[in-house]
Amino acid sequence: MNKWPYLLWIFVIIGICASQQSSAESGGPDSFGYTFKDSNETGGPAYNWIDISSNGTSFNLTGDSVRGPYDIGFDFFFYGEWYNQWWLGGDNGYINLGTTDYTYQYSPRNIPTTQLGNAAIAPFWKDLRGCSGDNPTLSYKNFGSENNQTLVIQYNNLREYSHNCDDEEFGLYSFEIILFEKTGDIVFQYNNDFSNGESDNGISSIGIQVSSEMGLQYYYGGIMSLEDAQFSVRFYAPPIPQYDLLMSGLEYDSYFSLNYNETITAVIKNVGAENQTGFNLSFKISDEEGGVLYTHIKNVDFIERCGSTLKVKLVAPILMDFDVEINSNITIGVSLLISDENMSNNEIHSETKIVYAFFKENFEEGSWENSDWDFSESQAWNYTTDAYGNRSMFSGYRCSQDRPALTSITSPSIDLSVGSNISLKFSHSYYFYYTYEGAFLEIDTGNGFTKINPEGAYVAAIHNGAYYGNPIRGSLAWTEYSNYGGYTASWVHGTSPNEVVFDLSSSVNANNNNDYSNVKLRWSVGLSSLECNHNGGYGFDNVVITGDVKPHDMAITNLESEDILPLSSFDYSKSIENGIDALVNNRNGSLTATLKNMGFTELNLDNVTFKFEVWKLDSDGVYFLDYESAIETTGILYSGEKTNVLINYNIDLGHQYQFSFFTDYELDMNEENNEISFDVLDSNLAYNGNDWEYWTSICGAGACSDTEIEYGSEWKLVNGYWLTGNDRLKSSYNGDDYSIISPTFDLSSASSNIYIVLEHSYSFAEYDGGRIEMCFETVTYCSIVTPTFSGYRGEIYNYAYYGNPLGGSEAFMGSSDSIGNTIAIIDKETIPGIHIHDVKFRFRMGGVYMETSSSWTIYNFSLYSSGKEIEGDKITIPESTFIADDFSIAVTYTNNGTEDIDFAYLQASMYNLQNGINLVSHKPITNLKMGDSVNVTFDYKADIDLFLYFESFSNMTIFEIEVKVLNRSSEYSNYIVDSCTVDEFTISPNRNYIYHPNDDMSFYCSDKMVPYDDLILDNNILKTEISLLNKPPTISLLEESETLLKNQNYTFVQYDGEINDELFVTSQDMGGYIIEYKWKTSLWANDYLVFTCWEDCATESLTSFGLTTASSYGTNLGLEPGFQTITIYAVDNYNTLSTDFVEFNVTILADTDRDGIPDIEDFFPTDGNEWVDSDGDGYGDNGDEFPNDIDEWFDSDLDGVGNNADACDYTDGSIDTDGDGYCEKDDACPNNANGWRDFDSDTVCDILDAFPLNGLEWEDTDGDGYGDNGDDFPNDINEWSDLDGDGVGDNSDAVPNNRFLNAPWQVGTLFFMLLIGFIAVNHGYVLFKRSSKVTDKLNQTKDLIDRLSKKGVKTDSLEKIVEEVEERMKEWMLK
Repeated sequence: MNKWPYLLWIFVIIGICASQQSSAESGGPDSFGYTFKDSNETGGPAYNWIDISSNGTSFNLTGDSVRGPYDIGFDFFFYGEWYNQWWLGGDNGYINLGTTDYTYQYSPRNIPTTQLGNAAIAPFWKDLRGCSGDNPTLSYKNFGSENNQTLVIQYNNLREYSHNCDDEEFGLYSFEIILFEKTGDIVFQYNNDFSNGESDNGISSIGIQVSSEMGLQYYYGGIMSLEDAQFSVRFYAPPIPQYDLLMSGLEYDSYFSLNYNETITAVIKNVGAENQTGFNLSFKISDEEGGVLYTHIKNVDFIERCGSTLKVKLVAPILMDFDVEINSNITIGVSLLISDENMSNNEIHSETKIVYAFFKENFEEGSWENSDWDFSESQAWNYTTDAYGNRSMFSGYRCSQDRPALTSITSPSIDLSVGSNISLKFSHSYYFYYTYEGAFLEIDTGNGFTKINPEGAYVAAIHNGAYYGNPIRGSLAWTEYSNYGGYTASWVHGTSPNEVVFDLSSSVNANNNNDYSNVKLRWSVGLSSLECNHNGGYGFDNVVITGDVKPHDMAITNLESEDILPLSSFDYSKSIENGIDALVNNRNGSLTATLKNMGFTELNLDNVTFKFEVWKLDSDGVYFLDYESAIETTGILYSGEKTNVLINYNIDLGHQYQFSFFTDYELDMNEENNEISFDVLDSNLAYNGNDWEYWTSICGAGACSDTEIEYGSEWKLVNGYWLTGNDRLKSSYNGDDYSIISPTFDLSSASSNIYIVLEHSYSFAEYDGGRIEMCFETVTYCSIVTPTFSGYRGEIYNYAYYGNPLGGSEAFMGSSDSIGNTIAIIDKETIPGIHIHDVKFRFRMGGVYMETSSSWTIYNFSLYSSGKEIEGDKITIPESTFIADDFSIAVTYTNNGTEDIDFAYLQASMYNLQNGINLVSHKPITNLKMGDSVNVTFDYKADIDLFLYFESFSNMTIFEIEVKVLNRSSEYSNYIVDSCTVDEFTISPNRNYIYHPNDDMSFYCSDKMVPYDDLILDNNILKTEISLLNKPPTISLLEESETLLKNQNYTFVQYDGEINDELFVTSQDMGGYIIEYKWKTSLWANDYLVFTCWEDCATESLTSFGLTTASSYGTNLGLEPGFQTITIYAVDNYNTLSTDFVEFNVTILADTDRDGIPDIEDFFPTDGNEWVDSDGDGYGDNGDEFPNDIDEWFDSDLDGVGNNADACDYTDGSIDTDGDGYCEKDDACPNNANGWRDFDSDTVCDILDAFPLNGLEWEDTDGDGYGDNGDDFPNDINEWSDLDGDGVGDNSDAVPNNRFLNAPWQVGTLFFMLLIGFIAVNHGYVLFKRSSKVTDKLNQTKDLIDRLSKKGVKTDSLEKIVEEVEERMKEWMLK
């Protein structure tokens, strides 16, 4: 029979039984170096229960609640950290060192674990309970002396929680923790009482951990496997470092700003047992490639031992001065310049991103009384220290101020005029009771404050109940107490802050032409009227605004023109966007381009070229370059500044163009904003109706009734604008219907599209609205015009009872919010052919029958189209003349159409209503090309006899003048038509035609000419009037004034009030009296200015004129500098101008700085404090401390020696003996020209000091890098230290710490003897342990066989196998 299968089965059983216990007699090390041994292990701790239940600090131990903190009594080293407090994890058999945020844990796990928390010591972690009858206690007590103390923490008489307190089946548990100050070791001791029975089999866990990632477990399993009731386990700590500093952290903002001084805080921790003094700290900032940007060394005087930390701050330089870019990374490194026991932890590095900060505020400095923040809308906002000791801005607690209320704080002005992707970030802490109160943020970019939404949105809307009185009720806001995490009556400002981010790009777009140099933020808190059963508030801190901005970025931010209309959305500005279509108002026009420095460095415009290209579309549909120009720019643009460039263009009408604008700047780092291009369509401005001539207002389909006019129903012109009315006259099913109708347009010559542009604003009540219609023949035959840009807002509610005639129709509805342009594109093909010559546009407002507050205002109407169009530009005629004088009527007409005009007549008429006089004259126009203008003059020859027939002629007779364009009637020959024209003004039956010379009938010529058939009939009519006057008054200069002019040589100094520069003139009008004077200077190109008599005016008038602005009386001419001719007329009460006039020449000498010295004699014409420079050194005598010395002008130290000759001009009496550029007062080495600094203050000049940074060393005789003062071997370059004092240097000493062993053979011999002894002992021990373990397993097997036998199982064969194993074991032992 093969016995080995039975033997294998026995060992399997043994293994199963053994697996119920996962403890070990020794273990470790873990990753930090901790090991353990128990009292059953050779060399393990001796069991020695220390009973402190009667003499320690004790309390009853029941319940799971965490308690503490309790003082350890000394600094205890645990996993590299020092602790002086501990927390009790309830009655669950574990403690935590330091602080703990963990709740109690009663379910044991394998150690390390996330359940136990950090720095945990678990002698017996399981769910225990203390029963009052068992007297469960926890006691703790310190023993020992300084630097060699222990702490004993003892648990007494605890039970398994799953059993009742009166259950006697199981025993009690007592155990203790012993902490050793000197070694950092930890001992667990167990004194369990199982007198009432065996221990239960519940799971327990024994071990230590510093975190869920690092720890050492002694045991995890059932209690029954812990056979010993009394034993101990010792956890051996690795050696405690004596001198060990580590860099434990770097603190700085989550970014590094390019343009602010950032603060770097290095956190040093002393993990050694000794204090450290006198060491250096090196800061280094490197770029992405590893290049060093900046280094700095700081000295640290002292740091206390045993886990003390020290923060060292460095204010870094502004990175803008270095070669780095925004959004690139830098590395911050800090190193301890010290040799200690662990050099691996002496450095720390961190990488961060560079950003451009537009604004930063951490409230560490400032006060309510001295702040850039605006507290004008605040109740209690102030700089406040929060729960963590940081300064921040706080609204104040709600119960300390009036309620309900709105309280706000506004930031200083923030310049966001450059940059993109602008982001706002800050931390805040708030507490509000449910949704009755809250806070939000607003921004003001120049048009008032508007609320903005954070990323992730606000929490909720503030309760909208008016009863609670919150001024911002209903607004989305930060509300409730979600920032804190729950309701509490004792919230403190600053508790649980979190970060909030706002994307400001939608509010601030520096790429457009708006000015964002004065942006403000406003934090507002709305308080309710609730009672003070809670005391919340709102606070914020660490505000920063960042964005993308480049050093060099030249952009075209705006393009606008009065001569070009962009086809874009509802916008009152003239800005032309990239890629849009546009219509031209003028073939010879101009545009203004705005160039902006979008970079953060200054930009020299001398290096920028602005280019303008005009591309013309040919007949094949291909653009070719028509012309281009390059415009040079000059000057300096600082960051965010703008400059305008004027561009003139000249194009042919009737063609399509593309305009392109570019900037060329070599350093530009962003080319996306360097170009704007747009298409100019072939339709030109044919009509601009802001004078509203020939427009009519109707009510319904006809004229407005007297009642409608009385109640203001109709459209009416107010200050040059059309404005709708509103009334209460209507009834159900019959609502408001009011319109204005344009003049008639002939669109037959339009090539394709017609564009109408409506400049308007509206605010319609609900169910009201307005629309555009195109009408033919009558206003009842109309079609709806649908706008292309900024069109209708929806359909008007269609309810017949309300009576709105536009119900169910698309229309302008609601409010436009501002004035803007609506543009409609009309396809010519959609206009019925029979009506193409007779098109009107109707603007129709429809409303319900009830009285509402709707309004619609139309500011301008323009029409763009191709085709024939001649327009009268200007009519020039004297305002008045004498009856006996000739005069001329000069007119200018322009062909604004897209076709040449071969022939037309201009007809001029003069009409006097009072006397019924009509005079008519004609002039032909021939071959007027597109875009060209023609000047035509009608000459009137005076006819005195004509006015003998005027019965009512007085001092002034007014004639209306009208010039219009006519064409020959196609019904008659040119000869007949031309016979009805006259070149000179002729008396006619009316102002439209003349008497025919060969026909007595007055109407013969009435149908020979017809209106010219261009696009707009009404704009080729020019109208004005002329006054025919009586004889004018006279004027002359007084003799005394002529004398003054001669005495002054006709020359005066500007602003000089000491000279009597008043001139007197006299005038006379025999037929009335003088009412005013008109005057001008030859320096002006404009018309005369008018001065009314300042004394009583009469037939003979005397008045005075002051020439310069210094005159304090009379009429002040305020002449500009320069030679000029002054002309003065008199005007009488008939507004008749004198035929003679006063005229003289005068020179006004400029005095720019108003110091009384003319610029031509003033050495400093722009400085009112200086005018003479005697020594010619460029500094005026008044401010020159050496007015007669050309080489000197300042004496900063007031020692009588000028700065240029003073070697030490910054201090009095100092000299520079050694000529090194440093005065003796500041020179540490006054007699050494090569040195001037003694950095370590050891009185040895740095240039001679071998150790310039060490005040204790200055000489190194043997050149080994160690100063003679601290070198044990100052003349030996190979040695400098002798730690054991045996006279042998450490570098040559084999055992530098033992003064008796210094030769290598001595050490080797000792080591060999110890090795032989160790091998012998270890071999015997291994044999003993192995035999003991087998013997134990055989005894367990025997017990198992015995139990099987008692249950009736035959075990004979098993017993024989066991006997055979025992025999084999004896043989093996003997061998």
